[in-house]
Amino acid sequence: MRSFRIIVDKIELDHVREDAGIHQENSSFFDAIKVQHTTRPIRIVENNAAIDALGEFTIATAKKTRFFPCQVVIGATRYTGILTQLEKIKGFRKCNLKFGSAINKIMDKKISSFFPAFSVIGAQYPVAYNEESINKFNNQPDWVTKAASLNGKIFPEVMWQLPKMEYKYKFGTDLKEEDSHFHYRTSINGRNLTGLETNSIISNASYFVMHNKNVLSPQVFFLAPLFYAFQSIGYKLQGNVVVNAFFKRLLLLSFADNMTRVTTKPPGVQLDISVPGWAQRQVPGLVFLYQSYAKEVVFNPPNAGDYIVRYDMTVLFSGTNLLAYGIGLYRNGDRIAHRYGSEYPGRFEGKMFFTVEEGQENAPISFVYYNFDKKMPEPGYEIGWLEDLPELDFYDMHPTVDFTRYIPDWTVIDFLNKIQKQFNLKVDIDDLEKTISLNFNEEDYLIGGKSVPINKSLEIAEIKNVESESYVLKYENDIDAPSFISLKAGAVRDENTTEIQTAFKFIPFGHITCELSKEIEDKAGVGLMIYDPVKAPNISEHYMSKTLRIPGAGGIFSTFHKRWLLFRLNSGNVVLKGPFSKTELHQIGVYMKVIVDSQKWLVKSIDYKENANALFDTELELESITF
Repeated sequence: MRSFRIIVDKIELDHVREDAGIHQENSSFFDAIKVQHTTRPIRIVENNAAIDALGEFTIATAKKTRFFPCQVVIGATRYTGILTQLEKIKGFRKCNLKFGSAINKIMDKKISSFFPAFSVIGAQYPVAYNEESINKFNNQPDWVTKAASLNGKIFPEVMWQLPKMEYKYKFGTDLKEEDSHFHYRTSINGRNLTGLETNSIISNASYFVMHNKNVLSPQVFFLAPLFYAFQSIGYKLQGNVVVNAFFKRLLLLSFADNMTRVTTKPPGVQLDISVPGWAQRQVPGLVFLYQSYAKEVVFNPPNAGDYIVRYDMTVLFSGTNLLAYGIGLYRNGDRIAHRYGSEYPGRFEGKMFFTVEEGQENAPISFVYYNFDKKMPEPGYEIGWLEDLPELDFYDMHPTVDFTRYIPDWTVIDFLNKIQKQFNLKVDIDDLEKTISLNFNEEDYLIGGKSVPINKSLEIAEIKNVESESYVLKYENDIDAPSFISLKAGAVRDENTTEIQTAFKFIPFGHITCELSKEIEDKAGVGLMIYDPVKAPNISEHYMSKTLRIPGAGGIFSTFHKRWLLFRLNSGNVVLKGPFSKTELHQIGVYMKVIVDSQKWLVKSIDYKENANALFDTELELESITF
């Protein structure tokens, strides 16, 4: 049985073996992970199998390009593909074959698109997040409960957290009392003695203040986006990285928040005209005063300033006088405002304005409602007074989290490439087992890992130069300190230095948690943080002696890169050539580590084609382990 098989409609097609060359790269050596995805010309042998699977190739069928879904089997791995029939040549059909791993269908999609939204009220169809709202949501108690339930939990038990993060000047410095965030407590996801801090409005008729103390900002665990992305196609995320205690505690920092601005009017104080009894009183008519029945409610504005009386009522006609009701405001018996009711039945609503001068504070103001027939407004009426204070912005916690706002705007393949480069990971995709394995290049591959002995003579096809004389590992910005390595004493970074720039940035630690600022926010890169349940809800500076700085003891460089880069600097690079059996080639492709003449080598790439002897003419690009 051939190692490279093309199957259309359950029929295996014969093809020219020389057309079926395979190139396999080891992602450990490259900036970009190469997922099996190939388009190549191939000649299909014209025989009964081709006719049964593809149909007769006639003048009529040759007029248009035809596409055939197919299965491509390489060794024990099966891929989906498309066979495109182009033309007929003597004894063959000339085709293009495109095939690849099943994960290719998600690799160019935004990784955030796989992360499910969350509703703190458990709504099946949650209210979409919006930065502004007319009304409050009143779900802050639910967020307090949710924060308590998350506290101290890490991936994969939970996929996101609400860590407390210090951001003292998030809303600027020297805030004035009238600023919406004057009462901000300097922390994102801040806590008080009872749990998650909530925001509130403190108000009465003459006091109207927004206590926007907190900012809600969910933070996603480092591995959670990959978990959801591969789960969507039935693949499992596994490997030593996934179960590593350090990585289970990593969070991706987002500066987005889940607050919604609600522009709020002062609520005022309600006046209840149902309590006082009816009393006769002279009230203004169209031309002169007349006697009517009235209800009077007295209130005492406490401050000098402008005031408003709001009224909204419906009064039904029950007598003969069409102008038999109205309202008025009086101070010391003097009328200061008045409104006639002119429609039956009709909605009687609007505002009256008055001013309290200095020296008139707490002086009584009378609100008078009069009706010649002693007719009260219909139930549900509203009458209230308030100082004419400006509308203010209240920031409410929105019940829905749209995680596309909190996850970097990267595709799935971008995300894989960026985390691989940051932590020097070995990423292996197994389409047969449907797994994505994340392991460490140093511990699990260079130092550990199985080696396949090659007990045959191989031809040295090429000896390659060393790729780099030195390396520098750095974050995306030029502010965070990098690490440099070379075998030459006194070497400095120059044109022969290979730069390994990651997509992340360092987040500094304050007194009890991370310390954010505008400078940190503007610094290029995505922040990483350590969430240790022992110090929950705070962010930790380190875990098990590991930090997120690049240089220094326990830093990214010494923990994940140093031994690997020493290997690259010391290694010899050769291409060996020779025939291999299907079993031998499979073993080499799985472990990508070989022993040739007692020397251990890592396999950088494999190229092979099946020959007439049912063996594979193979080229192995290798780097020696010599340090």
